[in-house]
Amino acid sequence: MTVPTVLTSLEGRVAVITGASSGIGAQTARYLAARGVDFIKVYSAIPREGFFALVSEARRLGLPVVGHEPLAASAVELSDAGMKSVEHARVFLFDCWGGAAELRSKGVPQGSGTALYRRMVDEYDPALCDTVFRTFVRNGTWYVPTHLTRKTEAYAADSVMRRDARSRYIPRGKWFAWNMDMGRTDASDSSREGRQARIDFYTKGLEITGAAHRAGVRILLGTDAGDSYIFPGWSVHEELSELVRAGLTPAAALVAATWRGAEFLGRTADFGSVERGKVADLVLLDANPLADIANSRRIAAVVFGGRYLDRATLDSLLAGAEKAAAGQ
Repeated sequence: MTVPTVLTSLEGRVAVITGASSGIGAQTARYLAARGVDFIKVYSAIPREGFFALVSEARRLGLPVVGHEPLAASAVELSDAGMKSVEHARVFLFDCWGGAAELRSKGVPQGSGTALYRRMVDEYDPALCDTVFRTFVRNGTWYVPTHLTRKTEAYAADSVMRRDARSRYIPRGKWFAWNMDMGRTDASDSSREGRQARIDFYTKGLEITGAAHRAGVRILLGTDAGDSYIFPGWSVHEELSELVRAGLTPAAALVAATWRGAEFLGRTADFGSVERGKVADLVLLDANPLADIANSRRIAAVVFGGRYLDRATLDSLLAGAEKAAAGQ
């Protein structure tokens, strides 16, 4: 078998797919299954025929398909097809307004960012999302909001992000790239209306996540760590706060970050809760996160891989990360 041209990269054991024809979709699934990947991740540009052929064959092989909602398929269709999880809060915004079908058939018009965001927010129809929520619940489709990615876009013009003290842990080249990325985002429409449209798109996503949770959709905490201004490590705690802001209780947000991940991976016998016989990877806190989710950041110590790392050791690791980022 030849290597499918649609295979753009392998991230660990996750195959990342951006495009496929109907003829190559099933072949791609077989090719990747034979190479032992754990998941196939699809992006928005994958054609409709290729997507459904890929998911159908992957499902037959027991290989989960995750990732972005293909623009050519609705959220209901991808859930019914067997896609295991959908990432990013925009999935519901793309589906729950009157122009969704036209967008799928014609694609995203060139230069339509502000106008499209505005319409998705202003024309949001909760009845349409109720149908999507029920479908996700029925099919067991998981939802990973990654609200931080929308938040950074929403506040791309905010100079505070560019002065973030945590930049000292980010290699200079990466930090430069992040600043350039957010500069381009703001430059796409730096008008007051454009910036407000991005903010409203982000906050509407929070509102819809709360509605999805209340409807019974299973939510996983994810961060897109490494994306612009999404700081590895810190971003988990920030996303916890985003989930609480969306309407989850601190307990439910913590479940999304712990038990749900183990459940998604089929590893609840090893992870997800503090029990005798399970892997002892623990974060020990100085204050109760159930009282205030911000207390998840008050880390006293970590147990990881059988090692106890006290606060002094953790601070030493941070100092080492700072030196590495500076090239020392």
